[in-house]
Amino acid sequence: MAYDKLLTPDAGHACGASILRHFSQFAFGNEATKCWSRCEYKLRYPHPQTGIEQWPDLLVAIPSRENAELVAIMDDFALPSRRAGDKIANLKTYYDLARKEFRSAEVRVIVVTNTRDLARLKGSCGALDQGPPANDYRDWWRPLPLGTVDDQVNKALSDHAPDAAVARLCFLVTLIVDLKVVAWLLIACPHNSHQRRLGAQKHIANTMFNWLCSQWLFFEPSKPLL
Repeated sequence: MAYDKLLTPDAGHACGASILRHFSQFAFGNEATKCWSRCEYKLRYPHPQTGIEQWPDLLVAIPSRENAELVAIMDDFALPSRRAGDKIANLKTYYDLARKEFRSAEVRVIVVTNTRDLARLKGSCGALDQGPPANDYRDWWRPLPLGTVDDQVNKALSDHAPDAAVARLCFLVTLIVDLKVVAWLLIACPHNSHQRRLGAQKHIANTMFNWLCSQWLFFEPSKPLL
């Protein structure tokens, strides 16, 4: 997930702190202007039963990791879901472990989904509102449709005139780094490594996201994507 780049005001996307303000207002009800974020964040504590390390897609700490007051854990829930039970269990585990790691912060799980039909989403993941942690924290999670992310970006672009040259350079550098990582994952790692394939898939997705951003966000609308 490359959403962390949009949340970072100085990442070269020319949207300033608008995306972060929209996101923090959505997630916690107040606007932030600075944060710390990390894709594929390794939570400090492993799964309490299995001992397996836990890696949510994205962690956002506001205003910083060291002095976190608000912490958002982001992970996806796509519909239709064939493993809804496993995904729901993972989201609950992420929440519990994040609260354990960031004891003084308010923690919320943001569930990124491919539908705006929230009734349909809650029909598939209704167990999120049953049992712990919902018994004690009814508002422990919130759905974030991809369409809402698109709305946030469009609003940010209307607030900021993008510097196309700077933005283009930043994303080209990111693309080069991502492509090098993909090459390393595909060539240097063992041929039968599941982690190699998983890592390559994530970085390929990240690379495509960055390319689309460099084309869509920062080029004149009259220019074709290809």
